[in-house]
Amino acid sequence: MGQPDHGIHYMTDRKIIEYMIRKARLRPDDIVLDIGAGKGALTLEINRQCDCIAVDIEKEHADFLASHSLKRTSILHENILTALPKLNFNKIIANIPYSISEPLFYALCKKEFDLAIMTIGERFFHVLSTDTKTGIILRSQNDVSYLRSIPKTAFSPPPRVRSCIIELRKKTRQDETDRLIRHLLFLDDKKIKNALDTLFEKQRSRREIASLSQQSPFLGKKLTALSNKETIQLVALLKELH
Repeated sequence: MGQPDHGIHYMTDRKIIEYMIRKARLRPDDIVLDIGAGKGALTLEINRQCDCIAVDIEKEHADFLASHSLKRTSILHENILTALPKLNFNKIIANIPYSISEPLFYALCKKEFDLAIMTIGERFFHVLSTDTKTGIILRSQNDVSYLRSIPKTAFSPPPRVRSCIIELRKKTRQDETDRLIRHLLFLDDKKIKNALDTLFEKQRSRREIASLSQQSPFLGKKLTALSNKETIQLVALLKELH
């Protein structure tokens, strides 16, 4: 479920910026990812405390940040969705582009990081906190917390949608279903039934998986193609299988 507002909205409220930085509890050895760095409101603050990777698809933003000669910041003029797999970081502080919310959070499920403090649309928080495909998959890997709402006046220009700040924290306790979902994430180029063959090759025969596929037609799809209802059914099936 994407956001309806596709414009660029710069974070301008100093109190909100300081709040996000404070919530991230930065240490000198942290490596922080700033997604959609824009004019560097967050990047400049992160750079004062630790290393930063600032990613923005707009060349003018990347050039603007480069003009500051930030010694602790790597600036990437790239699409975050294609850049993300190759990046190494342990924290995220970002005012993300709302238009890529769903694919971005799906991609983040595949990354190892300790903590993320991010602005998102209020409606998208509902997606993350309920039984939607993105919400189920994200919460299998991370604890998701709502921190606070943000007034539209915290941005320039003000967005049409209401915004909030959330925290993602890597789950310290994962059950077997959570671990299986993570494995499926990394096999999402395969149909789910083929991925299950790989995951359960020692415990379940191909005949058993084929039988399950007949009972559950959604297993013939890739993970990315599942509906919300099919994702709920998949979780129930994974609980049965282990």
